[in-house]
Amino acid sequence: MAERMEQMETSDERDGFVSSQKESWLNAPCIANGRLRRAEVFIALQFFTILILFIVAISAGASSGSTLSMCAETFVLVAPPSTDDGIFALPTLPYGVGDLEPHIDENTMRFHYYKHFNGYRTNLNSATSISNLTEIQLTAMSGDAKVRNNGGGFYNHGLFFSTLCHAAQSGHPSNALAAAIDLSFGSYQQFWAAFSSAASSRFGSGWVWLSCDAQGKLKITTTPNQDNPLMTMSSFAGTPLLFPFLGLDVWEHSYYLKYQNRRSDFVTSWEKVINWKQVSRYYERFASQQLAVEWWR
Repeated sequence: MAERMEQMETSDERDGFVSSQKESWLNAPCIANGRLRRAEVFIALQFFTILILFIVAISAGASSGSTLSMCAETFVLVAPPSTDDGIFALPTLPYGVGDLEPHIDENTMRFHYYKHFNGYRTNLNSATSISNLTEIQLTAMSGDAKVRNNGGGFYNHGLFFSTLCHAAQSGHPSNALAAAIDLSFGSYQQFWAAFSSAASSRFGSGWVWLSCDAQGKLKITTTPNQDNPLMTMSSFAGTPLLFPFLGLDVWEHSYYLKYQNRRSDFVTSWEKVINWKQVSRYYERFASQQLAVEWWR
């Protein structure tokens, strides 16, 4: 017995392990009696399985043609290959997609701008040969539903994105617009309370608008889907003329990634990135003159 223990200790020392205990699967030779031990086989199989899965995952990612890539469980949408393939081109944002953080997150901006806004543009290009976007709004209710939905979607989103900016540059309404707000609502605070209430309570998907009527008074209205006040005023007898110059998208695609069902929080954050200089320009140049805002000019 003593001779056997001495042999084991000598064997341990020769294999690089120094132990006075008998052999275990941790310190025993990898090959015993010409045969691989089960522990080493199991570890090797695990290693090669993981290696193969990793190679397959890398190959699948490299060959994918999707514009969506996943990193740290976050989808990132990149720009489409073409944004000027037709009558209407996708306008360039006057700010970076991440510049509205933390109020509107970059991921939402990418989806909203590249997928939804560009999607309406692409569909509109395939649905009509009319190049006058204002005309499309004014005739939408009596025309093709595809033109109405996508023409409204393209017009509305163009107005929406062009009236946003970095929070530090938000500013205040011009003197002319501030006076109109006070005349119509009593004060900016009263205007904002009414606007945010309309935005938060709008049932389902749609838009909230600040418009100017034929008498120069400002009105807050809402529309379903991708409709806007320019469409309704030209279609129904007795509907007052309204010229929208500020619009808020309350479709879930405009806020759900960050705010989920907390639409009121999104509305509050959106106010912080309104470009009041641009909104004032739209009011003074177009809406107060009874003209449809042409945001592409």
